[in-house]
Amino acid sequence: MLSLENNVGDIETGSFCLTFEGTKRTGPIVPIITGGSMEYKYLENQKILIFKITEEIDEFKAKELRRKADYEIERFMPKRVIFDFNRVSFMDSSGIGMIIGRYKQTSMLGGKMELTNLRPAVRKIFEMSGVLRLIPEIDLEQEELPELQQNFI
Repeated sequence: MLSLENNVGDIETGSFCLTFEGTKRTGPIVPIITGGSMEYKYLENQKILIFKITEEIDEFKAKELRRKADYEIERFMPKRVIFDFNRVSFMDSSGIGMIIGRYKQTSMLGGKMELTNLRPAVRKIFEMSGVLRLIPEIDLEQEELPELQQNFI
């Protein structure tokens, strides 16, 4: 028999208690954000995780993007993380914070992070904030990655 229930007293921390055939397991609940603000693709052979941001980045969207990116980076442990800003025409300071946080996370896991397809307004924000001195901008179309032709998730 399988049962899943919240641990009493741990609801705020988002933990769970799973009982399967009499054995109890506990752990954190990991939020999985799906939807239209970001798509991703993991290229397993090269260990590259590409995030394609599909909307403007404000404070609300930055929180959503942060949760989804954190989950996927921890899940795949990539050597390279690439954020594609092709569809982003506006980004406020919360977007900068989101990118810097993912840069730190990726670096701590031994990977490197890159940005691609920056529109002029977004590039200017990254230049003024000094982000482009930390995180390089690359031309993703120049990369020899045939897997990029496949759909994003």
